[in-house]
Amino acid sequence: MVGFKIEGDGFILSLINFFQRLGEIHWITLFIGLAALGLLIWLPRRFPRLPAALTVVALFMLLVGLFGLDRFGVAILGPVPAGIPQLAWPHSNLAEMKSLLRDALGIATVSFCSAMLTARSFAARHGYAINANHEFVALGVSNLAAGVSQGFAISGADSRTAVNDMVGGKSQLVGIVAALVIALILLFFTAPMAWIPQAALGAVLLMAGWGLIDIKSLGLIRRLSRFEFWLCLLTTAGVLGLGVLPGIVFAVTLAILRLLYSIYQPTDAVLGWLPGTEGQVDIRKFKEARTVPGLVVYRFDDAILFFNADYFKMRLLEAVQSQDQPKAVLFDAEAVTSIDVSGIAALREVRDTLAAQGIFFAIARARGTFLRMLVRSGMAREMEDKLLFGSVRAGIRAYRVWRNRNRSTLITGEG
Repeated sequence: MVGFKIEGDGFILSLINFFQRLGEIHWITLFIGLAALGLLIWLPRRFPRLPAALTVVALFMLLVGLFGLDRFGVAILGPVPAGIPQLAWPHSNLAEMKSLLRDALGIATVSFCSAMLTARSFAARHGYAINANHEFVALGVSNLAAGVSQGFAISGADSRTAVNDMVGGKSQLVGIVAALVIALILLFFTAPMAWIPQAALGAVLLMAGWGLIDIKSLGLIRRLSRFEFWLCLLTTAGVLGLGVLPGIVFAVTLAILRLLYSIYQPTDAVLGWLPGTEGQVDIRKFKEARTVPGLVVYRFDDAILFFNADYFKMRLLEAVQSQDQPKAVLFDAEAVTSIDVSGIAALREVRDTLAAQGIFFAIARARGTFLRMLVRSGMAREMEDKLLFGSVRAGIRAYRVWRNRNRSTLITGEG
């Protein structure tokens, strides 16, 4: 849009290069770019049914062709090869295949990540779901077709998707129509395309890219999660400073570290009951909550794995020690989605430590992978069915029956 190619690796260096070369601006090209941008803003508001991008490109192609603006230094698309690509099976040898496989793996990874980021972004904007497996298969089939038709590697480009969205594309039919139109142009209309000014194409891409920016969502993200708000800003800075892929890798790495930290030290609670409230509440947050005398109901809110097993054991024993004369512990395992060998070992150590103090250990709401691991490890058999409960209420009822029975036995013995 300014008449020269900006050089630089990443947004920051490109911006520096732009300001260093302000004196090279080609004013006719800049005027075409700004005029095209203005029309792209005005046309959808004044004529919403008119395809603005197509109209603007066609208009400036006509102006450049009629007035020969390319002779005044306006960069144009130039000659476009005519005809449909010929189908041909690619030829290679074993030595080339080793190098190609390595490069193909990198291209496939980048292409899929780029396509999924674009797909999820527009799916969230328009309220539909994306099936990653279907997208992966579609990319694979598309690239196989490109391979036998002498095409480039295919992926989902955010800029072209944004253009598609801007002109009102709603379904896969857009791709079919676009392919047919391109085929017709390649067969019969390549000559006029040579006059399309690059500044007009740049304006279309700039307008489409601007539509991807959603400032309002930042406020919502900030209210919901400070971490994700700063992650969003850091990702943006990483993409601008390092490039798209390194910036995304940086953001994913931060998110994984945050996930590991949340699993390493998840939330937990000693549960009680609040009058007038259904279910259990954290007694640390609700001081007026009541507990069953002698019973500690403890909840751990994540998987128990090798890197947080010791933390789980420490927190549970601390919860027991903070209560007055505990007789039994009921572990609410509903939130424990998974457990590994280290987690099973931690459970056994907790059970044995409590048993040495004369405190019974029971588990409620064990299910899924956690329950299967209890059975496979033999811990379910060791604990006996009477110490495994389908609900917290069932465990509490069993504790009360056991406590009342012990009281009766004690009173009978004293009598």
